[in-house]
Amino acid sequence: MLPNVTQSLVSHGQPIAPGADLFQQGFDSLSATFLRNRIICTLRTADSLRVRQPAVRISANIVFEHPAIADLAAALDTIVDPFAATHARDPTDAVRALIANYTEDLPTARAGKGVTRSGEDERVVLLTGSTSNIGLQILVYLLTRPRVARIYALNRLFASEESRAREKAAFRERGLPEDALDDLRLYAEALRTITHVIHNAWTVNFNPALQSFEDQIAGVRRLVDVAAAAPRLVRLLVMSSVGLANRWDACKRPLPEKLR
Repeated sequence: MLPNVTQSLVSHGQPIAPGADLFQQGFDSLSATFLRNRIICTLRTADSLRVRQPAVRISANIVFEHPAIADLAAALDTIVDPFAATHARDPTDAVRALIANYTEDLPTARAGKGVTRSGEDERVVLLTGSTSNIGLQILVYLLTRPRVARIYALNRLFASEESRAREKAAFRERGLPEDALDDLRLYAEALRTITHVIHNAWTVNFNPALQSFEDQIAGVRRLVDVAAAAPRLVRLLVMSSVGLANRWDACKRPLPEKLR
């Protein structure tokens, strides 16, 4: 049941590997809720009372906590038959494995430690996630800075039309020239000239497990490689509104919106 449902939700019937993370295949919160409901319905309509009873113990976040088909199946097997439970993997092992994988062979900056940049140098910025609410604010702010000579906006291809429309609307609202968005440059030129990378494309979702963020971590590592390969020193800034807000104590006061 699990492979069939997940294929229909995210891959148009194409097979999904049992160990593949569903959220990296296009799953979202709505898909996770739908799959959980299908699981509960399947358990409740089972012939065996032993299988029907565990339906009430399916947590709201079960798909987020077990985002691969194989992991989800193992979790359901444990819920239905606790005595057949296999040894659970220590979560810290997964953390250590990711750290080891994405810190292996970290590059040395091509420009070298001895290279300095004058405070009067022009800025050339590579910005990711410029179509989000925060990203648009960053983009507009950078466009008003006289020392920012050029901005490369790197966004997801599948949302290009919608993204472009949002960007142009934001430019019109602020009286900025829309044709600035059509001033495209080659990728090689961007790598040769960038001075700053602002990575604002971290996924906005509080629920997924660590493994569902692996593609985000891999993206940061690729940006590290890009910055290191540049002929000049590049400052890499990684931001996440989820990472900031997730540990904010809302009982004290609302999360401030002002950027410092």
